[in-house]
Amino acid sequence: MLELRNGGLSILGGVIGGVIGMVVSFFIFDELKQKSFSEKRRLFFYLLDSLVFGLPVGQAIGRLGNYFNQELYGSPTTGIVKIFIDTAHRLPGYEQFAYYHPLFLYEMTATGFFAVCLYILHKKKTSLLPKTGTGKLFVLYVLYYSTVRFFLDFLRIDEEDISLGILGVNQVVLLLLIIAILLLTSLKKKGKYV
Repeated sequence: MLELRNGGLSILGGVIGGVIGMVVSFFIFDELKQKSFSEKRRLFFYLLDSLVFGLPVGQAIGRLGNYFNQELYGSPTTGIVKIFIDTAHRLPGYEQFAYYHPLFLYEMTATGFFAVCLYILHKKKTSLLPKTGTGKLFVLYVLYYSTVRFFLDFLRIDEEDISLGILGVNQVVLLLLIIAILLLTSLKKKGKYV
């Protein structure tokens, strides 16, 4: 997290850090300290859901930096959708390949798609979206992004693999997060979790 020259904080760490920062703010700022627990809880969930309206847009824009830095590309490809990577930016062992999957573009498209759908559905005030202020909108985005990222990471070549070489470290964390969200959502629907 502190090695800013070597990639620094990932988006997952950024979101977790932001949520922790929100929680800490309830204990630091006098206006927030004076609120009751239920008021703090309501405000916390509202702030979480509000993040979802900007977070995917910010992520999509941020991925443009990966294009200019020639990073976050996937395995070599001869497909239609590909990006040329300069020799100086190719990972060790892949110097002989010129074209790669543009993972940054895939992720930028997926997060941009979510943002557009969210805007349209929110504008139409459809019942397809959870109500803002419940925290469910934030959970929906975390589930969506984690699923997208889990599958995109199969194309990554810049990570060490664990778990018998099948899943990368990020994928294990993302899979655990997806399972936890689905399990908690299922238990809540059955009334076994509050």
